[in-house]
Amino acid sequence: MQDRHIPLGFTLLEILVVLFIVSILSGLVVVNLPQALDTNDTLVSVERLHKVMNRALQRAERESSEHGVLLDERGYQILVFEPISQRWQPSPNHEHRYRTFPPSFRPYLALEEGQQMLGGAPNTSESEGEDLVPQILLLSSGETSIFELLFDDARGSSYLLTGSGFGSVTFDVQSPED
Repeated sequence: MQDRHIPLGFTLLEILVVLFIVSILSGLVVVNLPQALDTNDTLVSVERLHKVMNRALQRAERESSEHGVLLDERGYQILVFEPISQRWQPSPNHEHRYRTFPPSFRPYLALEEGQQMLGGAPNTSESEGEDLVPQILLLSSGETSIFELLFDDARGSSYLLTGSGFGSVTFDVQSPED
């Protein structure tokens, strides 16, 4: 009988084939990674706005001051009404500074008075003779403007922030229908 020699290990060709397959799969993951991260950024941005609005409402009640949300197509900021100057001013709170939305966002604001277009970026410094006026009010009495703020992203998901007129702002996520 002949003794057959059974190889112990892999050949160079087998190792190269496995490395080739792994590199192809990792390339696919890297190509699709920005889309996955964009969705996460979108959700985080809407959750942040939701929390900031509710905290501003709580602060308005606690400090007996009027707060508002100034929105445009690129971002938002929280304003505080200054009773001495009778004008809305950017909030000194760091959390309330101007924040931008992800580039894939398309915001739509529906107020009790009807649909409102979000145009022109607000000036985050003192406005040049132009008064800052928030679209959404967060009042010291606990009341809010009645509104629906809808965000659509590039992946088809929708995010809805709603103010019923009294109490906290609510948040809802609507995934795309398959």
